[in-house]
Amino acid sequence: MVFFYRRKCKREFKYALEINNGKIFFLYGEYHEFDFLTYFETHHSEIICLQIPNRSIDDLFIDHLMQGRKPKSLPKLVKIDGNNLLVKEHYNSFKHCIRRTNNTNRFFELIESSIQNLEKPPYKEV
Repeated sequence: MVFFYRRKCKREFKYALEINNGKIFFLYGEYHEFDFLTYFETHHSEIICLQIPNRSIDDLFIDHLMQGRKPKSLPKLVKIDGNNLLVKEHYNSFKHCIRRTNNTNRFFELIESSIQNLEKPPYKEV
């Protein structure tokens, strides 16, 4: 019974990767008190925001986006490129810009530059 369940989960996981190929996700922790959703809804509606709970979850897709790390390494931007993940972590910039200096404009400038870098192709075509 477990064998069939694992095969079904793998199929669903591969299907989720195919559907979301080329999409950008913004992952943030449940412990963040800052409101990211209003910013992304107004400025980048194409980016999917996912709130990651502090406890462990049994979702292969979210675990793949997190790369097996703890939610402490959030917030971050993740782009799915085939079977590869392109990741821009913003934990240190969030800690510096929001928590210490309370400079939200600088944090969102860094997010904007990361989004532009993720939208470019990751390799040069010859």
